[in-house]
Amino acid sequence: MSLSEIMTIIVLFHCSDYRTFKKSYTGFIKEYHGEAFPEPVSYNRFIELKASALIPLCYYLNLKKGKATGITFVDSTSI
Repeated sequence: MSLSEIMTIIVLFHCSDYRTFKKSYTGFIKEYHGEAFPEPVSYNRFIELKASALIPLCYYLNLKKGKATGITFVDSTSI
């Protein structure tokens, strides 16, 4: 599994409504997006590979963040 595939799966999890990564990977990714990831690895192996994607993912997300304008929006809705 390539680094870009690992990074994509991590981002997809954070954009989804799944509460656990295991359920997201085994259910959503492998079942519904198998054609996008032709050589999926087991869940345990993916967890081992996630560590190798941390620094490249942080670098990529840092490149894509917008310019700070000084304006902040705060939501006061109680959680």
